[in-house]
Amino acid sequence: MTQTRLRVARLIIALAASAVCMMLLAVQSRPAQAAVEDVTSVVARPCADEEGTEAAATCILRLRQPLADTYSYFGEKIFLGQTFVAPQGRRVCKVDLLLTKHQNVLFGDPVLAQIQTLGGAVLDSTFIPSGIMPLGVPAWQTFNFGCDGGDLIAGQTYRLVIFSRPNTPRDAFQWHHNSASVITGQAQRKYDLGAFNNIAPLGSDFAFRLYMCY
Repeated sequence: MTQTRLRVARLIIALAASAVCMMLLAVQSRPAQAAVEDVTSVVARPCADEEGTEAAATCILRLRQPLADTYSYFGEKIFLGQTFVAPQGRRVCKVDLLLTKHQNVLFGDPVLAQIQTLGGAVLDSTFIPSGIMPLGVPAWQTFNFGCDGGDLIAGQTYRLVIFSRPNTPRDAFQWHHNSASVITGQAQRKYDLGAFNNIAPLGSDFAFRLYMCY
């Protein structure tokens, strides 16, 4: 009897979660109102699994630097980074990066992205297969972190890091950046286990869009 009641309770929870999910998706399908400041995009995530245990979440654009007039290479053991100040105390949902695949690499070779503290602690990590990137054409690539990484602290500085496997050519990829300061942050570069150094001129910013979880 106890097991039967437990199954019924789980079914009720799942049905209720599905109903809430459908209501949320219906609301999100309506025309969006005028954006406020840099909040310009909302993307729905799955509302609940079959057990009704996953809460609804959305990705909202909170920080962006879309300009670029040059680029920096990465591949082999070269790491590129962009520091930024967390606009809110939330988790990172996804980032869009303006990248070019400069050399043809193996389809399965990934391009990896991480959210790190300035001390190098990894708060979240994800990747895309390089095979989805067009060769020789700059394009915005989306790296989905989900909403299960570490929380950022509002007002603190973090680093968005991108790299690939050591077996890829040193100039396999390009991350485009602007040579003039656009946001409070800095484009950086490091090799292997070395420290990150600022990319000249001082104030350069890589092109990116950062979304947070709500």
